[in-house]
Amino acid sequence: MTNKNHSKSDKKTRKYKQRRAQLLAEVAQLKKEGAEQSKKTDKKFEEVSEQIKETGKEVKEVVEGLRQVRIASEQLRIAAEKEVIAAEKVRIASENHGERIGRIGNN
Repeated sequence: MTNKNHSKSDKKTRKYKQRRAQLLAEVAQLKKEGAEQSKKTDKKFEEVSEQIKETGKEVKEVVEGLRQVRIASEQLRIAAEKEVIAAEKVRIASENHGERIGRIGNN
């Protein structure tokens, strides 16, 4: 009878060892897959970080461009105001000359 008990015990031990080996293999596979996924995630994170940096640079360039446009626009506005003032002076001078010419012609 001890042989039967011993035989049952051996079968259970073998099954336990097989199941343990199977579980350890599954754990190893999951660790490997986890490591691969972690590498992929890290790579994707680096790509997104680089894209964010590039976008930041582009935003800075756009802001600088807008600043330059604003400055140029202000300079054009000032130049236009000067032209309006100069044109007004020419108009007034022209009227004054016209009046003088008219007075000379009347004399």
